[in-house]
Amino acid sequence: MLLFLLNISKLRNLRKLNQKVNEAHETLIAKVYRDMQTNDVKLREQDHTQAIEWSGRTPDDGEIFPNMLTEEAERLIRATTHPYPGAFIRTATGRKIIWESVVSTEKEARHPLVLKDGVLDILRYEERFDE
Repeated sequence: MLLFLLNISKLRNLRKLNQKVNEAHETLIAKVYRDMQTNDVKLREQDHTQAIEWSGRTPDDGEIFPNMLTEEAERLIRATTHPYPGAFIRTATGRKIIWESVVSTEKEARHPLVLKDGVLDILRYEERFDE
């Protein structure tokens, strides 16, 4: 079994994580390809009892609620940024899709999102209007 460790502590969002994972795939594929050329691949049957299934994320999973902690909301925003549907808050006319934010204070924030224990400053967003 091949393992590849990724340092994700400094990554800002999911897009950067996907980029790191893609780079790791390239490295691992190159290693496996070399092993295949030298006939040094050891095959083993998959243990289906260890398998898990993830049904995926839906756009509604990205909703931010006022009673959320700033850390929760900020992580949700980072986890659902492009290429995913984005985190959002409901507005009177539709949804505000939030692509990027930082923890801030209400006085400093240009676009404040007030939550249970603090404020996020929304750096990038788009409005989606209900029809």
